[in-house]
Amino acid sequence: MTTHLALLRGINVSGHKMINMVALKKALEGIGFTNVVTYIQSGNVFVDTEEENPSKVGFLIKQEIFKEFGHDVPVIVIGAADLQACLDATGFWTMKGLI
Repeated sequence: MTTHLALLRGINVSGHKMINMVALKKALEGIGFTNVVTYIQSGNVFVDTEEENPSKVGFLIKQEIFKEFGHDVPVIVIGAADLQACLDATGFWTMKGLI
């Protein structure tokens, strides 16, 4: 199982392209993603899947959002390892005194 972070761009901003996170979670679970976790109304979603290719995961999410909500939104998907590598490379956590 692979964990991915999907960043949905341009949703829930100033009343445009509104997507309820509970409905989004249900829709993504309906197409086979597990452990779907959303962050407030931001459009940031963690999903687990057998699919390892972030591009394929992004395509599936983009397709489902269009089908369920009628919104064509850019979806950027980052694998857990890539996200951790970015955090490690920036020094953000130590810079902010969080580690």
